[in-house]
Amino acid sequence: MMVKRQGITLWLLCFIGLAAVQPVQPQWQAGLRYGGIVASTLLLPKENETPFLSRSYQSSFLTRVSIFMNFTFDDHFSSFALFESVGGLSFSVFAMGVHWKPFSSPYLQFRVGKFQAPFGNFLERRFAPMNPVIGLPLIYDYAHNLSAFDIPGSNAVLLESRGSGIELRYRPADAAGSGKADRWIMKLASGHLPRAGRGMRILSRELYLTGIELVGRTRRWRYALAVTNGSVSNPADLNPTGRLNLLGRLIFSPTAGFVAGLSMARGAYLNRQATEAALSRIGRRPEEFLQTTVGLDLSYSYRHLEVWAEGLWNRYETPFISGDLDLTGWNLEMKYKLTARLFLAFRYNGIRFAEIEDPTDVDGDGALMESWDYNVQQWEVAVWVRLHRNGFFKMAHQWNRTQDVPQGDPADDVTAFQFTVYF
Repeated sequence: MMVKRQGITLWLLCFIGLAAVQPVQPQWQAGLRYGGIVASTLLLPKENETPFLSRSYQSSFLTRVSIFMNFTFDDHFSSFALFESVGGLSFSVFAMGVHWKPFSSPYLQFRVGKFQAPFGNFLERRFAPMNPVIGLPLIYDYAHNLSAFDIPGSNAVLLESRGSGIELRYRPADAAGSGKADRWIMKLASGHLPRAGRGMRILSRELYLTGIELVGRTRRWRYALAVTNGSVSNPADLNPTGRLNLLGRLIFSPTAGFVAGLSMARGAYLNRQATEAALSRIGRRPEEFLQTTVGLDLSYSYRHLEVWAEGLWNRYETPFISGDLDLTGWNLEMKYKLTARLFLAFRYNGIRFAEIEDPTDVDGDGALMESWDYNVQQWEVAVWVRLHRNGFFKMAHQWNRTQDVPQGDPADDVTAFQFTVYF
């Protein structure tokens, strides 16, 4: 496939403007701070349909522009906003709201609006200058085979759809919930909400939620409690599930360089409009079926070495499957500074899906217990080259592995190159 000319043009413009980029400095009236990131990525995947790659996945440039703004009114009140454009076609409102600090101490503060979910240690460093490699961890990016818009009617139906979350096959693409109103909401949001004909992610990529958040910190502790729309698999500006989501995060930093965090989330994940009629026939409601997620994360830095780790347990409740749908996921990342301009980075991550009953032996292997989706693992290595104080180049290769596929593990590795400028 030919690479898009638009991507080549953007890369050339980034290189031309690199020398002119300077560290961010407020240039408007007092109290305003702003900055931005331009990251252009060339993806060279294997051209196969796999659990990681859809039929439409092809060699291409993907350019993301992020614009940050913060306005401080006084010592107690400020506002924030984040606008992002993927592909340069239009901007989406990823975050927007107000921050209120009622007292002089930092123990009690409030955020209201649309903000990044307080969960795990990756979201706050997902941007290209902080992401050790190029891709996102699987627990944030991999689409499994459970949908927010349709409910599998039996164990066999769910098992037959394993590995198809990126293009889910047990529901047509024009299913309920994929109409004009939902597309409008997606454009205002991050662009990564679940949709009909596709499975959900455990944590929905960038994961911005609307609601209210209580935050605070002491010398060694930080905390966040939030009530938001949707769930971490099905976030939204407007609530599509009929039930509020509860999140909490507690962070402990006993010494310099070491941070430990505990995160929890619980909320309904089914789209009420799409599933209410089917559930009403059995006397149930979509908001009765919950997603519960618990995460533990660690980070450590020492001289030229930085290490991050994250583990997650997740449960989906669903009406027609015998037992709950559980899974575990993990992510280990490292970054090492060889010289002032050269860095090496590594990520190992995966997801393991719990087994459910397979009384009809859908894949004919004789096993009467099967994982409800294929277990997946991923390795990614990257080399950073710093070209300027505010610009760098990354080269990465990603190995994707899908286990227990009857036809064998598909060839779906990805090579990527990324150029980033920030200001």
